[in-house]
Amino acid sequence: MAIDAIMKEMPYYSFEFEKTFANHAPMVLVALDRIGGSAERLQDFFDHYRDYKHLQPVPLSVEPIHAGNWQGALGDRQREADLNLFFLSEVKRLGADEAIRHYLPFLAGGVGASAFHALMRLAYGLIRRDATEIALSLAYWTATYLTLPPAGGARPMTKEPAVVLETSPRLVRCAGCRCMNCCGSTWPRPGAVRNSRPSSIGSTSTIAR
Repeated sequence: MAIDAIMKEMPYYSFEFEKTFANHAPMVLVALDRIGGSAERLQDFFDHYRDYKHLQPVPLSVEPIHAGNWQGALGDRQREADLNLFFLSEVKRLGADEAIRHYLPFLAGGVGASAFHALMRLAYGLIRRDATEIALSLAYWTATYLTLPPAGGARPMTKEPAVVLETSPRLVRCAGCRCMNCCGSTWPRPGAVRNSRPSSIGSTSTIAR
């Protein structure tokens, strides 16, 4: 499959780039592949994303990590290379599913890792049943481990995500960007989320092409 060759490049790029922005490339590649993107479309996306976002190489190793000291690297982005090697070996030793069962209970408390992107990358790794991506995701989660503040006990206001978005402060303003709103407007517009339809952004087949 076309995606297999590109995914082999993912271990060479850091899971974050400038100002700790998440590297979305592996997740988008999986999504494009699943909606029927051609080999040319996947390669075109990755080439553009890699160059436009200035993806960074994995930082140099600090020192080896093993089963007895891996928790000492929680939240330490400088240990990315060491954690990658550790979890690649653990997934090889235990198998992907068993590695997740073993380490997820430790990592769950830091689910806020990289604004939840470590969890998302793990999910995409599972979609592909990609042992390498699963290992890298566990390393990512460990290096960016972030606990969430305790619940305040407030009652939920709604179960509808659109309502939450519409009642959030509308503070994002355009500044000469090429978004759907003209400069000076706010986002999201009242009713924009609730009234949106898939046809407004094109079909998945159009995106794939």
